[in-house]
Amino acid sequence: MLNKKNINNLILLVILGVILFTPVGTHIKNWLHPEEKINTNINLNTINLPLKGINTEDSNLKNLKGEVVFLNFFGTWCPPCVKEMPSIQKLYESKGKSVKFVLIPINDTTQKVNDFLSENKYAVPVYEANDVIDLSIKPNVFPTVLIFDKKGNLVLKEEGASDWNSQNIHALLDNLIAE
Repeated sequence: MLNKKNINNLILLVILGVILFTPVGTHIKNWLHPEEKINTNINLNTINLPLKGINTEDSNLKNLKGEVVFLNFFGTWCPPCVKEMPSIQKLYESKGKSVKFVLIPINDTTQKVNDFLSENKYAVPVYEANDVIDLSIKPNVFPTVLIFDKKGNLVLKEEGASDWNSQNIHALLDNLIAE
């Protein structure tokens, strides 16, 4: 039987679920911490993360010296990740020869990722992390994109879904490529 205490507990659980498992939580975090800035001390060249290629050759983040790098953490289970993937594919088709794309699925099986890529005809390179992800780049929100310049310095961190095929992103990457 539902009494006042049970109803209050149910309401609290629903609110907590909305905050934890929907984009509302990201918006609340951004609202509470608007001053959060990019950690400019991150340098990709110092991060040893072996990568097993799912649809490409194996690699390691530390071996991407001299490359502009687009690093995306995503999940096939994550609706905002799935939503932004077409724009990442389009950006890859446009900039894939000049920018190193590294997409790393989190909490996914290789089979699920392969099925996702195949069903959607995505060719953007996807890798499994073969070691623990360094805390300096480990995402708290999905999706998370980190863009690094040729020196390995972090120049952009974006949490949540975005349009990666926008003019602003093309201009940013063009400037980084030209450096």
